Amino acid sequence: MELKEKIAIKVRTYRVAAGLTQTELADRIGRSHDVISNIERGLTSPTLEILEAISSALDIGLLKLLVSDDFPPRLYGSQ
Repeated sequence: MELKEKIAIKVRTYRVAAGLTQTELADRIGRSHDVISNIERGLTSPTLEILEAISSALDIGLLKLLVSDDFPPRLYGSQ
């Protein structure tokens, strides 16, 4: 799965958990509904600036949108 697809899933998941529509999230970050829709469908890769705005609007850390769920890797052995 490509990074933009992983980000798409995370943006949608956190947006829905926050109880926001795509339009409401777009309004909070000063962008159009189409921007959020395209990100969530994995059609476009958001800029770091947009990701930062989304994470702020959703009150989550930026790393939650960027870091893989299986991060950090195990450092000592493969237990």
